[in-house]
Amino acid sequence: MGHLPDKVGSGARPAVSSKRPRLDETNSLRGEHKRSKLLNRPQPTSYADAAKSDPLVAITSATTGHISASTVQLVQEVLEAKIMAAMLAAKGGEGPVFRGKPVYDGVVLKLWCSNLSTLDWLKAAVEEIVLPNGERLVVRQMWGTPRRVRCGISIPGVQSDIKAIGRMLRFQNPWAEVDRWLLHALYHHDNDTFIVVSVPEELVPALMGHERRLAYMLGSVYLKFLGPNGKFTETAPLKVADREEGGS
Repeated sequence: MGHLPDKVGSGARPAVSSKRPRLDETNSLRGEHKRSKLLNRPQPTSYADAAKSDPLVAITSATTGHISASTVQLVQEVLEAKIMAAMLAAKGGEGPVFRGKPVYDGVVLKLWCSNLSTLDWLKAAVEEIVLPNGERLVVRQMWGTPRRVRCGISIPGVQSDIKAIGRMLRFQNPWAEVDRWLLHALYHHDNDTFIVVSVPEELVPALMGHERRLAYMLGSVYLKFLGPNGKFTETAPLKVADREEGGS
């Protein structure tokens, strides 16, 4: 197997667009997301409690659960136009108030609502947005959005068929639930193909249990985790490891 780059970007050539497909099949989903008991994440019991205890919300596709960078730009432009229109039409009172700044994590657009009325405004505004492909968007509390861990895998040889790579990984590793992964980028590095993916956080223990090893064609490839310094390492993110050891 070829050398796995520690950091994507240096000498690597991007080979895919910014659109965010599923790794194996872009137009298929397998059932509802199952939240692992391992995370042991408490949830608010009411809509009002949710807004007060967790003002961080995610805007994402109602169909796939993820959106592309170009969609994020479009959504921000539409929402800013709606705030401007609301301000011009207002005769008094307070408009929607957000905290911090919008953050796109490669999967969803995160916004911080300061109060319940802002969350109500945002949900109504997003409900009116229809993407060029006809897709609808939805606002979700972050505790209801699956957490993902970004990883990298070096595939032997120069390959460009993303779906074929995903289908092979899924075919040879059914335990890894590859159909739940998301593709972020593909690079050609020397004579290898390097893919950057994100996997649901609750799959990390299974990946570590298999020593990060995935069957591929006539051999094995190894998954690495993106660290805080931007390098891919063999160590799972610290927060995930903590939950694995202390969760039940």
